[in-house]
Amino acid sequence: MRWSPWLCTSSNLFGIKNMIKKIIFVRLAQVAMAFAAIIFFAWLGWQNLVPTGSFTTVWRPGKTSAFIDRLLPDSRVFSSKLIVDDPVFFFTHPHRRFDTVEVEIQFLNHGANIIEFGGLASSDPEVYTLLPLKNRLLDDPPWSQINSNGLTLFQRRQNFASVADFLKHSPTISQIATYQAAFAAPSPAPMLLKTPREVRLDLRGTHEMKFVTDDGLLALEMSYTQDASNTKPLTIILSGQDGNVIASRVYALEAGKTNTRTIRFDIPNLTEGVYKLSWQASDGIVWNSLTSRLTQVVFLNHFSTAGPLRVSVDAPEFSLKTSTAEGLQTVSLSGRSIEITEPGAPVSVRSTVAGEMLDIARGPLVMDGIGWYAVEPFVLFRPDAIRLQATTDFDAQGIDYVLAKYAPPSVDGEWSVARISFDASKLLMQNGTWKFVFSIPKIKEQNASVEIGEIKMTWRRKSLW
Repeated sequence: MRWSPWLCTSSNLFGIKNMIKKIIFVRLAQVAMAFAAIIFFAWLGWQNLVPTGSFTTVWRPGKTSAFIDRLLPDSRVFSSKLIVDDPVFFFTHPHRRFDTVEVEIQFLNHGANIIEFGGLASSDPEVYTLLPLKNRLLDDPPWSQINSNGLTLFQRRQNFASVADFLKHSPTISQIATYQAAFAAPSPAPMLLKTPREVRLDLRGTHEMKFVTDDGLLALEMSYTQDASNTKPLTIILSGQDGNVIASRVYALEAGKTNTRTIRFDIPNLTEGVYKLSWQASDGIVWNSLTSRLTQVVFLNHFSTAGPLRVSVDAPEFSLKTSTAEGLQTVSLSGRSIEITEPGAPVSVRSTVAGEMLDIARGPLVMDGIGWYAVEPFVLFRPDAIRLQATTDFDAQGIDYVLAKYAPPSVDGEWSVARISFDASKLLMQNGTWKFVFSIPKIKEQNASVEIGEIKMTWRRKSLW
């Protein structure tokens, strides 16, 4: 066998060496790519499974996050971080089912009295579980403080040695305010009619009321009409003053049934006291009337009327708003005229005396403000202590005590840092997202702002080991 001369040249040997190097390089690159892919997909699997039971994600202004969106709407947020109007919201995108949501928020407060943060709990209407980040009204006054079992009692003058002593020998209800805590007033003596009476209401959608009844049967009859397209069921919930549900019923609706219909809600064997009734319904429902023996009935914090009403008001501040031109009108508050001149624009109203009469000529009109409202001929009463608001004036309102579930944020340099947590099962999941909101009431009126430095969320679930 003869060797070919070209196989033995140095250039051919050099080419063979280069070819071998290229093959080795390609093979090593393929191995590296395969190894990187394995690591990447293993990391994705780790992230998705969350075997440790804990997943932390962080959002910072100007940075993008796969799990936490930016603050919205843009008209209320400057430079992606400075909140100048209320409310501001964002969405998160959990990739697994989690049990708890822990939130750590770094912020700078420039003049806002109350800053709260919450998650969407239900829709139609939207309801949020709000928790405090900062309350200047409680941080600033030099009142004495007593802490017990998560409750803090703030006293203008220290008349009580403990929270338990305050709860046992509480002062008059008008001297007490609450924040994120419940305090029920002593129950007034019931004044029931001998026979049922029908009271015209014309209230639209969801409402809550408290009433006084005596021992025995609670018998309520409610008439309503519905929009032709509405099929969302009605839910009626009865609770005690302690918040525990006593009874709840769901009433199915049929589309197209627009005639006036009646439902009954009868609960036997109640004991004398104050109770809360929640009417949960879409805005396609108008509650025409309530028939009962009750006389002491107040609606809580909100009502939306579809017709004329006369209302006794116990609220230091509330707003009036109509959605249509038909609702534009002049209402009267104890003889004082209040002009509603623009659809969709709320008109702020201050009331200095409990029991002022508000005369509404026609609907639609929505009234919002923390307090109690009695539709005539119901009797106004105060079932709870005053709820602390951004505009609360302790001196003007005669408040000497505040019972609160509140801890001020910690301080890290110039930043305030608040830490709160939510039960994930109480958050509404829509299309794989949770919605969270910053609620800063009266921030615009106070010419205030809040700068968000960082939002850190830790989502927890049971670990896999």
